[in-house]
Amino acid sequence: MDLGVGGPAMRLAEGSPGSALSLTSYNGYASFGTTFSALNDQAGSSIGSVELKLSGTMCVGGELLDSFANPRSPDFTLVKGAVAFVGVVPRTSRVYVDVPTVSLQYYLRDAVGHAQVVSENLTVHMQLAVNGTTLAQSECFAPNATSGAAECRHTLSGDILNTFTTEEGELHATVAAIYGGRQVALSETQVVRLAPRAVHPSLEVVGMVVAMPESPRFSGESFTTVVHANTGGYALITFGLVIKYASNIVQFQSYAGDAKYESPDVNTWWTGDVIVSTSGLAQGVDDADVTGADITVFSVTFNVVATETGVFSDVLNCTIIEMVSRHIDTLTTQAALVTDARDGAFYSAQLEVVEHSIVGIYAFADSAEIVNTAIFNGIAQQRIVTVMKVWSKLGTEAAADITERSCVVYQADGDWDPENTLGTSALDSCVVEAAEHHRKGLSSVRVDAALVGASDLRGSLFFRVWFPKDVSMSSTDFELGAIYGMERPDRCGAQMFQDAQVSVFAQFGVNDGGVAPVDNVLVSCFSMLTSSNPSVVSADGTTISGWYPGSATISVGGEYWNEAGMTRPTMTVDVVTDAVYTAQISAVLITGANWEMSTTSVERDPTVEGSTTHVQASLSQSLNKEGDEGVIYTYAFLSDGRYIIISSDDGLMVTLEDGGEAFMGVRYAELNGETYPVGYVPTGAVSGGGDRLMQVAWANPCRSDTVIAQGTGGVNVVLATPAYAVINATCTRLTHRSDVSMEPLTSIPTFCRYAVVMHFSDDTIVDMTEDARTVLNITDGASQLELFITDITEYRAVRVPYDSTSAGEATVRAAFQDYAAAASITATLVFTVVRADYIALWPTPWPAYDGSSAVWEDVLSPICGSNIYQRAKVQLYLFLTDGSRWDVSEEAEFSSDNTYMLGVSDDVLVPTGTAGFASVKGTYFGMSSTSVPIEVSSVALDVTDIVHSTAWEEQHTFSALVDTERRLQIAVTLSDETHLEDMVGGTQTSWLPASSVANFVSSRTEVIDLSAEGVATLHGNYPEEIELNAVMRCGSWRSAYDNVWANMLPEEHDVKLGNQFGAQVEATASGELTDIPIYIQTGNGTLNVFDLLLTFNDAHLRATACDQGTGWDNSFTCTINDPRNEVLITGVEISTVASGLVHVATVTIYVEGGFEQSAITTTIQGLEIDTADGIVRYDQSLASASGYAYVAVADRRRHALSSDAAYAVAHQSRLAQQQTAMERIEHRQLLQSASDAPVWGDLDGDGRFNCFDVQDLQRWVLELPGYLNPEDNLTAVQREYLDPTLDFIVHPDDTSTCPSGWTGGTPCPSPKDKLYLHLVYANYLRFVAVSNALPQYSLEHLVQEPEYESSELEVLVSVFDKHSQLSTDTAKLRFELRTSRNEQMEITVGYDTERYTNDTVAVTAISNGEGEHYVRAAGPAANDGKWHNESAVGLAIYLVTYEESTALTDVERSYCFMGCVEENAEHAPRHLRNRCEAGFAFPTTPPPFPHQSPNHLDLYWPPPARPSKYYPNPPWTTPSPPAFPPEASDGYECGPYPCLTNPVVTDPVVTDPGSTSTTGSSGSSSSSDSDGKGTSSAGFETAAAIACAAALAATVAAAGGYTLYKRGLRVPTGESTAQQQPLKRSRTYEENPLFQMSLSNAEGSNFRVEPSDSCTSAVTQNPLVSLRDQHRAVGAASTDFFAGIDFTAVRNPLTVADAGSFDGTGEDLPGPPPPSQTSVVVTNPLADPTWSSDVYSTLAADTSGCLFDGPAPPLSPLVSPVASPPSSQGHAGGGDFSQLDYNEIRRKLSHH
Repeated sequence: MDLGVGGPAMRLAEGSPGSALSLTSYNGYASFGTTFSALNDQAGSSIGSVELKLSGTMCVGGELLDSFANPRSPDFTLVKGAVAFVGVVPRTSRVYVDVPTVSLQYYLRDAVGHAQVVSENLTVHMQLAVNGTTLAQSECFAPNATSGAAECRHTLSGDILNTFTTEEGELHATVAAIYGGRQVALSETQVVRLAPRAVHPSLEVVGMVVAMPESPRFSGESFTTVVHANTGGYALITFGLVIKYASNIVQFQSYAGDAKYESPDVNTWWTGDVIVSTSGLAQGVDDADVTGADITVFSVTFNVVATETGVFSDVLNCTIIEMVSRHIDTLTTQAALVTDARDGAFYSAQLEVVEHSIVGIYAFADSAEIVNTAIFNGIAQQRIVTVMKVWSKLGTEAAADITERSCVVYQADGDWDPENTLGTSALDSCVVEAAEHHRKGLSSVRVDAALVGASDLRGSLFFRVWFPKDVSMSSTDFELGAIYGMERPDRCGAQMFQDAQVSVFAQFGVNDGGVAPVDNVLVSCFSMLTSSNPSVVSADGTTISGWYPGSATISVGGEYWNEAGMTRPTMTVDVVTDAVYTAQISAVLITGANWEMSTTSVERDPTVEGSTTHVQASLSQSLNKEGDEGVIYTYAFLSDGRYIIISSDDGLMVTLEDGGEAFMGVRYAELNGETYPVGYVPTGAVSGGGDRLMQVAWANPCRSDTVIAQGTGGVNVVLATPAYAVINATCTRLTHRSDVSMEPLTSIPTFCRYAVVMHFSDDTIVDMTEDARTVLNITDGASQLELFITDITEYRAVRVPYDSTSAGEATVRAAFQDYAAAASITATLVFTVVRADYIALWPTPWPAYDGSSAVWEDVLSPICGSNIYQRAKVQLYLFLTDGSRWDVSEEAEFSSDNTYMLGVSDDVLVPTGTAGFASVKGTYFGMSSTSVPIEVSSVALDVTDIVHSTAWEEQHTFSALVDTERRLQIAVTLSDETHLEDMVGGTQTSWLPASSVANFVSSRTEVIDLSAEGVATLHGNYPEEIELNAVMRCGSWRSAYDNVWANMLPEEHDVKLGNQFGAQVEATASGELTDIPIYIQTGNGTLNVFDLLLTFNDAHLRATACDQGTGWDNSFTCTINDPRNEVLITGVEISTVASGLVHVATVTIYVEGGFEQSAITTTIQGLEIDTADGIVRYDQSLASASGYAYVAVADRRRHALSSDAAYAVAHQSRLAQQQTAMERIEHRQLLQSASDAPVWGDLDGDGRFNCFDVQDLQRWVLELPGYLNPEDNLTAVQREYLDPTLDFIVHPDDTSTCPSGWTGGTPCPSPKDKLYLHLVYANYLRFVAVSNALPQYSLEHLVQEPEYESSELEVLVSVFDKHSQLSTDTAKLRFELRTSRNEQMEITVGYDTERYTNDTVAVTAISNGEGEHYVRAAGPAANDGKWHNESAVGLAIYLVTYEESTALTDVERSYCFMGCVEENAEHAPRHLRNRCEAGFAFPTTPPPFPHQSPNHLDLYWPPPARPSKYYPNPPWTTPSPPAFPPEASDGYECGPYPCLTNPVVTDPVVTDPGSTSTTGSSGSSSSSDSDGKGTSSAGFETAAAIACAAALAATVAAAGGYTLYKRGLRVPTGESTAQQQPLKRSRTYEENPLFQMSLSNAEGSNFRVEPSDSCTSAVTQNPLVSLRDQHRAVGAASTDFFAGIDFTAVRNPLTVADAGSFDGTGEDLPGPPPPSQTSVVVTNPLADPTWSSDVYSTLAADTSGCLFDGPAPPLSPLVSPVASPPSSQGHAGGGDFSQLDYNEIRRKLSHH
């Protein structure tokens, strides 16, 4: 019973903020409302709503029917306040130049102190200023919705960083809150210190600097050190370094190579070491990119692991192993500088580690307002203070602390006031509370939060505390009378008295008057009511009840009313015996509510306008359809003006007026522990009702026959009208439960579920299936269908009766009995009952094709003249009684009545070859079809059409692994208009051998082979499309062809050349270029090493470029034109990430033309792949099965077999040929291994030098496990291979160049050694041999000291190629001698002598043609050929190599040994600077013996005993120029031999006919042997050929000059030479003073003369050669040329100058005599100085403007400064020098 309260209770929904400002006001029974304020008594959501509850109070209890509509109001929102305050916690109090980030943690508050502020249109900016000048302004992160906090972060730019000085500065930071451009709050200024910038000197010399952090670091933090290099003006090509770190302070985390370099090899195996080795520049990087004073080369990231804080020394240092510029040591073994927080630069790094500490805190609560209601009920109102810790480390989110915090309450003015306003919880000091003992409110109370143990870190927040200032009470009734005739239901016989609801209102305010108070706040729900006499009046919540007559005082509980200066509110309530009569009762049926709200946005501050909302609810009654219901509220109006709501438990009885059952029914429901009547719309109800539909009576609950009062209630039922009905069913076709049509292939169901639904006029839908008014019957076909209810699910369904045998349609009709509104509505649904009718057989073509199912195939004939017959597929169809057809062939059985002629395989008819007829029938679950006659005909069918339809890969390519098979797809049409869609490849035509009806032809069977059955097998690649032809073998012999590209994929661990799809190599016109990509298939492994050799016909193709592939960014070389028909591609690393089909290189090929196709093949000389099962290594040469391609000339392609032999050979033959070649290579290697001769570069000891030795050297460089002690793993010879750059010669005892963990002394490896070894293997460089006698290294192995002060100094070096063969004709050495007193030394063996400075002499060594290069020198002539005593005579060696085929060199083909430095960017620099890193001395006193100074050769007289070594001596007279290759040939061919086969280097000079000229001679030593034929020794040209060339030059008479082509390849005297070589300009060569030039058949027939636009090279005249008969080689045509020239014979002091024949026959050659005297003999210019002036002037005239800017170079010395031996010693047996026995001469000259 609700006594004294009208209607359902209206109150704030649970969790909603706010407070009611009034009691619910009622407007009759149906409308009531309440005003709510934003004054929030609890911390909760900012969103709230109002709810209705039946039989509850304004505070608790109550319940509603589930069907009650809209029990809650729409939501209202408390609008957050705008930002009024910005607080800041500096995260970075100090900013460093290397971490120039300013970070502040800001927090926002509104005017009250709420952390939740308005964020719309809000931006927060941080402003940085120095000395009042704004430097930067940046937007901060958006505030957190709960805490109002976020970070401001700004990284100072370069301009601001420039303000950093060596003195500490200040940066002022403020944070502003801005709404739409209007600043509303600004923080206090925060001072951020600018740490002074450390002064680091710039690196002015070659070296490296490791940049360490200047700022302190936290433990656990990572930092990156960056290595910069000053390259000293050179391009830094490769480098090596070792970074050592203190592993207890930092740990290695990662590294990053700079993009300018190939991926470095890095060893981090050893704790404390990072060993780095690079291999060269990345693809596309120019030298200029790696030249400069500050080049970034490498970086390492470390993680700080120090467990303590402080400044740590010796954290890191770096040693430069080497810096290499184009194979010249720019710097070797030097400590890199380190920069850190200190001024200056050091060799060891310092790092400060600081604690990751809390730099500040801030605090917030979920609400900054507290409404103290504890005085009413003793329950404190609490707020939890969340303390957020701000950490010093950037990127660390502020974190809440819930354990180590404390809070203290202050007044706003700072006075401590814990008892008056706020306090803290005894359990947690950071739970602030307003308890009952607190006595006042304040507009702002400060709470300071701190961390335990860190009292200096404080964060403040502010609360507004509301306190009740004026409290009043009211009641719905102060006099509780006896209700007449009523007994208490729970105590029959006891009088029932009235109840009342007590309301407590308060005015809340603050004591300091800071804000206006909030009046009439309903605090009843917070109040604890007490009764002075509970036996008279009891208090329960807000309800007081009368029990016995008397009086009682009702007051609000609490102990501190007096202390708060307040009067406890009380009221007196009387319980009287005066009867209160029931004047009237009335009933209302309620189904829902409608809501109105004055505003849905309520200002959060309760003191401002807009902080309240009025909520109005209007009860509704909506009974629109059957089943709608609502609670019946019955109001009893009493005689004292009060009213109550009574329930059935109170004795309420509800009935309906007569006829009312047609509209409504009544039931009862328990709500909130009481029983209430519920009215509902019953089934079959109609619209209607009225004001008196409900009849209510209130009887004494203890005496039901005693009715106290009666009344009525109105109800209006307005029902929607039924519009139409529908029967829905799961199926409409069903069959008998025993019929074959229910089997799986047809699956006709045997029953169907149904439902009947009614659609109403208001668009509602009601399921009427179970409604008793719904009547179903079968109107048509009743015998075929029955209705039933399923057994388990109890669904309504229809089925075919068991005894029914018929089929047809049956109609189910639904009508609605006793449903007046739907009396005219019916619904019907037609079901079809089917049965199996019959089955029929249908023969169709087989294999099936599109449309074949409609073809009747009852005649089977032979195909295309073969004995193979057509086949047919028989289909069996089941026809149902409704005419539908179902294919049941899958479950059918077929049979033939003549299996001898026609068999059946499953459902396919197979003729046996005998003509005739057979009958076929089918059976399905006992049903059989009618037999169908099938004719087997003897008349063969022709093919009327044939089409290729094979599915190839992209671009019509057969792209697969070698020997992959693929059946062609051939579609044919037969003369009976049936088709075979896939005659070859189809699985359904496997019975038809393709060979029986067709022939298959491939245009290239060696590439794509076609079997007789039409199976294509891929054997190889081909540059043209392969024509695959299919020709039918019958009638018209129709054919079809398919053009397919053959393009093999590589097997795992194999190579692929060219494109994957389409043409492997695009056809290219003559004179054009084509790119050929090269791939390696690694499978699932990663590629470490590859060594590929591409070979081709260099008469057809020429490699012009080779670029690194996109899939390989590691160590890489590619050698072209060395030789011309090969490309060598190598990549060597220890480990990589390259996997799958790796693109390793792209080779650009120039097509010379003159051919149709030309092949390129690949030999895999080495391969290493890291797989999941371990390392897979191929270290034997293998012919790649897929790594070949063909290049076709586009303008000469034709669709016919090529005559090129490369194409006539099948793939297997090609492999066999390659294998034979590999066996020859291996045989050569075995021979080397079998001998005692060392295999140069063989580090792994397998008897070969290959790419795996390069990889091994890299392991030594990186100090990997097992590669630290060479003495345990390498022989003495192999140890020398560790240092092919010969550093151990310069510093034999200096192990600082060695890896950090090295224990084996010198030689030791460095990164440039790995690169050098790689380039040797790539044919770019050569091995320079010194000695195999370890460990005694010194210059003695290179320099033979003069035995006496008048003896000669000799430098001798041997050069070996990668095959350990002496390098003969593709290498040149230059020696550089640095001297202070002997700078005018005389070079007796060597040429191109230059004195670059006052103390430096550079001379090009002479080669003896057997890989030995040497120079000899005597003391200065001014000192009579004697040496001056001095010390520290330096030596350097410069190596240049040339491509074998082009005679070209490049920057990769040069190397400076022993400290020489390149001074210009030329590929073969002439200017070298000796750095004295290796040297010898001329001391005045002998050194101790044995020799103890390996870095210097101390020369004194007499010398100490020399080591027992073989030093081969060169000829004792000045030798010929060396046999190094000439420059490029401008594209002219050299005949059938490579251009470099002839190592002649001396070119005749061709001048204007009107000018005088000298002629050149051979650069080779040669003589005529006993049979009169020219003998070339050690690769030198015969002198006769050179003389011939020189003489022929005189025949040139054209004014413009001509270029002379010379031939000559060791031809016998009197025979023509075969090779042509263009003479080139800009070379000066000295002639051979040892040999006379003789003319062999010098009629000019072996020479041709071409026009030249400029003069050629100037050649110094050989004064040893007699010119007396040169005119004979010229002929009459030369008369004008020789006019005025004295053909004088230079007297050779070594031989007898006679007029003998030059061809060895003793007869003069034909020709006219010279026009002038021929008998004058010019003496040796060394003996007769008068001779040289004439010749010198001639040379100057000839070469002016062509070679020298100044005077012509001096003539070569004719003899060694030592005393000349008698001329008889010049040859064996005497006679003409042309008869010299050179072998005898060499034997004598080779002795010491």
